[in-house]
Amino acid sequence: MTIYQRIKELANEKNISIRELEKQLNFSNGAVNKWDTKAPSDKLEKVANYFNVSTDYLLGRTEKKHYYDLTKKDEKDIGIQVDKILNDMTGDVSFY
Repeated sequence: MTIYQRIKELANEKNISIRELEKQLNFSNGAVNKWDTKAPSDKLEKVANYFNVSTDYLLGRTEKKHYYDLTKKDEKDIGIQVDKILNDMTGDVSFY
């Protein structure tokens, strides 16, 4: 999925057009559309901030919209660590 396609998807989720996005961010008409074939400039960060997603998500480097989102693997790993901690706590340990 291209940057433009991701932005278009996010705009659709927010029920706005690409043109409306460009207006709200003070971009020239067609600026975002050009990103379908040409790499964006510093405006990419403005778009990410507008949609509250990471630039890595827009660039297709991750499927996580936010850096703090957990993947299924993250959740599983946390569960394993919690189980280990709970098992360690059931031992004969005295706290003073």
